[in-house]
Amino acid sequence: MTSDKAQGDALNNQRFKDIYIHASQEPWIQFYPGIGFKLLRATQETGHRTVLLNCAKGPSIPRHEHLGAGEYYVISGKMEVRGGAENGGITAITGDYGYEPNGVIHDMTNFPEDTVIYFTNFGPIRYIDDDNNTVGFLDWQGVLRPRKNEGPQQFNRCTALAVRSAIQGDRHANRAFFNVGFANRYGDRACVPNCGSPNL
Repeated sequence: MTSDKAQGDALNNQRFKDIYIHASQEPWIQFYPGIGFKLLRATQETGHRTVLLNCAKGPSIPRHEHLGAGEYYVISGKMEVRGGAENGGITAITGDYGYEPNGVIHDMTNFPEDTVIYFTNFGPIRYIDDDNNTVGFLDWQGVLRPRKNEGPQQFNRCTALAVRSAIQGDRHANRAFFNVGFANRYGDRACVPNCGSPNL
């Protein structure tokens, strides 16, 4: 590369910022009991976020609706969406890619074996109970909170409460979990709420 071309590239690239994450050196942050994540990127410009998910055998992600499309690649293991292929859903195994359209509702997503997934969401996720009532909400701001002032412990309380709400239909827990309010999802505060329930 000539020095003029190198100088021109350098001047051009001063306007941009690459993002490079040493993912192997990042800690796993508990997302749900038995499920950890590493945040690779989250952005307010598009509302998208990219994470690695590390799922132990057995845990589930509760019922939810995608308010933005998502796509994933299974690095290792097995994931069953909507009961898996045997029940009319999807069973994704090592090497599989999946696209989840905006508006799709997923019942429990199960992991019958240890699984690692690369996942990008292009919008929020609304956690819902069996009557489609909102019991939780997660957007790009929510996944940033453990990296900022609240830390993993607060995030763990939030997710544990979301799981309990969705699985048990605990209306008191639902209100405690969702006290920021769905209507405020585009405001200054993240809508992973203030998890004030005393029973966690």
